[in-house]
Amino acid sequence: MDRVLKDPKLQELWIRRVIAFVIDAIIIGLAVGILYALLFFSTAFAFNSFGFLEFGFLFPGLTSVLLFFYFTLLDFVNGRTFGKMVLELRVITTDGTKLDLARSFLRNVSKLYWLLLVLDIIGGFVTQVEPGQKYSDHLARTNVTTARS
Repeated sequence: MDRVLKDPKLQELWIRRVIAFVIDAIIIGLAVGILYALLFFSTAFAFNSFGFLEFGFLFPGLTSVLLFFYFTLLDFVNGRTFGKMVLELRVITTDGTKLDLARSFLRNVSKLYWLLLVLDIIGGFVTQVEPGQKYSDHLARTNVTTARS
């Protein structure tokens, strides 16, 4: 934790990572909102009722699953999500090899549930990992860096 408190470059990296995550979460939130609206209107018109309320419990779960797949696939294919692209960040492997799907899966699995993500980030702060890593980044041998470096 001392590294983050004392290193302005590391602070900037984490701020950029958080902002990128928020951008990506908004994108997924909008997509889920559109899907939910389609479900609402299709059930309302098809059954002449508001049966969509029975599916309301799916909203948080659907958001988590889509968020996980969004991050996993875009990190694997592009090395970054749209949020990372805007903030000029990129996912790299620490050994210089190409990011594969298994590593992308491992580094993003904590995004399935918000508490796992918080613990993943805290794990990166309190253990001996490379600066800027979440704990899952350490396990996957990946890191997030500025795209221009």
